[in-house]
Amino acid sequence: MNRGFVFLFIIFLGSWSPAEAEVNYSSSAHADSSYGVQRTGLGHYAQGNCAHCHEQHASVENNQAQNFLVFSQTDPTNTAPYSESENFCFQCHASLVVNYDYSTVFGGHQEASGSGGASPESILEAFNKAHSHDLDDIYNHAINHPDQFPWFTEASNPCTACHNPHLARRNHNNPDNPVLSVMSLPDEHLSLYGDGDGDGDSSDGDEGSAVSERMNKWSAAPVYISPNNEPAPVDTPDYNTFCLYCHSAPVAISNDDRPYYHGGTVGQLLAIDWEDNGGDGVQSGTYIVPGDKHGYNTATSYAAVEAPFNIYGTSNVPGDVMLSCTNCHEAHGSENDYMHRRWINNTALGVVITGVTNEAGAHCVPCHTEDPDGGWKQTHHGADVVDGEVLFQNDNPYVANAHAGCTYCHGATQRSDPDFPIPCEDCHFHGSYVDENDKYTAAGQAAGVKYVKPDKSPYRRKTF
Repeated sequence: MNRGFVFLFIIFLGSWSPAEAEVNYSSSAHADSSYGVQRTGLGHYAQGNCAHCHEQHASVENNQAQNFLVFSQTDPTNTAPYSESENFCFQCHASLVVNYDYSTVFGGHQEASGSGGASPESILEAFNKAHSHDLDDIYNHAINHPDQFPWFTEASNPCTACHNPHLARRNHNNPDNPVLSVMSLPDEHLSLYGDGDGDGDSSDGDEGSAVSERMNKWSAAPVYISPNNEPAPVDTPDYNTFCLYCHSAPVAISNDDRPYYHGGTVGQLLAIDWEDNGGDGVQSGTYIVPGDKHGYNTATSYAAVEAPFNIYGTSNVPGDVMLSCTNCHEAHGSENDYMHRRWINNTALGVVITGVTNEAGAHCVPCHTEDPDGGWKQTHHGADVVDGEVLFQNDNPYVANAHAGCTYCHGATQRSDPDFPIPCEDCHFHGSYVDENDKYTAAGQAAGVKYVKPDKSPYRRKTF
């Protein structure tokens, strides 16, 4: 062996710390000798070998090597529906590799249609659902934000904006093990995200991060509580930090089918403020929208919720509970609007939700207690009283019977009227708030307001 090579090799080993060696290609899902990458016709290469994805001087199958020497191209400008040939990752993550959705892998629900949709069986199928992360939007966001994605080039695959294929691990066989992470933060692309427990020690299988990358970091108010039938906080990656890397600011989208209220811009998803507190609404001048109630923002009153989130029982005390993005949403795609999961809090939606309809509240019912007669009547009109006992005083912004009939809010007098139900999304969505206007005023209509101004102040308050 050449002595110069030996010298360089020793230097290389000396610069390779154990923390960096903890997660590398040899420990990734693609490198596994049992279920890793394996291209048909290349049996002379061991399963997991680099050659199953990368051409060697375009000589393996006499193919013309593409960018990064992969054997198939990726067209980042294509929009759904996608085909296997349009993205290199779909060459395997379509018919060859089974990948179920979050409801299945981490919630244990692999049901057929009728329970809020059917689980996709591949990543390609997930991206071809009615509502998905558009890969061209992801590509454009990454290429237009080089400060956030410094390694991303015009030749990069949009899937790599969230995943490092040389590090990502296989987690569906052991969903309670956060070390088996599939994600990499864009500004830490050479590390996995979600595997670090914050102890700074890599000997326990993670990358020895000094700051916790899991949801148990929220152990004081607001506390993170795992939904029914899902991994414990210590076993759940901090998906909020991961998702908000992009969604803490407005994100440009090409599929313009979402509502835009209160100053939202057509062609952009509203920014999600998951970390700011406050929001009782006592403000003057230009309204500063406080953070989401499902995030760090402290509750302003009590709203009846289902277990395990009813941590204060029936008392009239705010329950400061934080959720994870994946408690409600799928990462790749879903048949339901806004990529809502088929099962939430171990409860089936019971219907496929398409668009903002009167059925959209189906994704709220799994956590928010529904009145016996439906429609959260007591929540919005007054206390919930059973046999003379006040079970809880809800956050009721409207005074019962203060208006002539139901028309003022509902636009109809009979519950059988299709115009009577009020979709939850008319008032509750990321970025929503209540101000002095309502849907009957010119100012409210100009701002796209869908709600009726509450009877009770303060009007300026967060509604989600």
